Amino acid sequence: MVEELLQDFVAYGAYCKLIEEADFVYIYNSLATLLTVEPKNYSYEKIQEKLQGISRESIEDGSYLESLLSKLLSLALEKGVLKEDNVVERDLFDTRIMGILTDRPSHVQEKFREFYQDSPKKATEYFYEFSQNNDYIRRYRIRKDIHFHKDTDYGPVEISINLSKPEKDPKMIALLGKMQSSSYPACMLCKESEGYGGRLDFPARENHRIIPLNLAGRSFIFNILPMCIIRSIVSSFIREHKPMRISGKSSQAFLLCRTVPPLLCGLQCGSSHSGRLHSFP
Repeated sequence: MVEELLQDFVAYGAYCKLIEEADFVYIYNSLATLLTVEPKNYSYEKIQEKLQGISRESIEDGSYLESLLSKLLSLALEKGVLKEDNVVERDLFDTRIMGILTDRPSHVQEKFREFYQDSPKKATEYFYEFSQNNDYIRRYRIRKDIHFHKDTDYGPVEISINLSKPEKDPKMIALLGKMQSSSYPACMLCKESEGYGGRLDFPARENHRIIPLNLAGRSFIFNILPMCIIRSIVSSFIREHKPMRISGKSSQAFLLCRTVPPLLCGLQCGSSHSGRLHSFP
């Protein structure tokens, strides 16, 4: 059972191109260490067999990873590594698991720049798929979201209901109320959250990666938001945390976003600017 799970994990990483063949043993051993299990028989051949058995459909709808993480979390609970069986602690621990498969920020940024030289669209598509494959964007939760399309007297209307974010139970809410507040990281998307292990009132970010940008002569950070009620919601925000100020320069940056079809921009909030790869009615 344990060996099967370790091999499945390596096979998933390889199928999604999160890791290369040279990484197989390292990933296998890293997961075993995290789960406090003793690996017994690394088999390259069995990993190759498992690779052949993965379907593209099970990757794209998230069902393969959802099933694999559920089994790994059950093992972690059995071993006592996962202390409590609630949605918050499970999310913290499975993000730690996926952090093993997530490449270093410098490598991710380098790949983004390589794709960008060919096409900005290819670079964005690479980053979006990467963020799904490493479970920063949880495909298996997003598929639960509901979308309505309706023709009205005022034109076509699209309504989305976000069911991706799991509800906290009353015990967890009470526990969170007693926690001492912390100001680090400043927010869930900022540079300082990259790789952060999380806590009960702050999600883990071991699989969070950002891309540095320069907009209107200022340093920004580009990121894809994890709760995508519509396809590929992105955000760009200033590297430093400071109150939002609308000026000629911020309008310039806004216009830069507006001129890149089919990216449709949303609201400016805080120090960020959001957009999405989606065609609204």
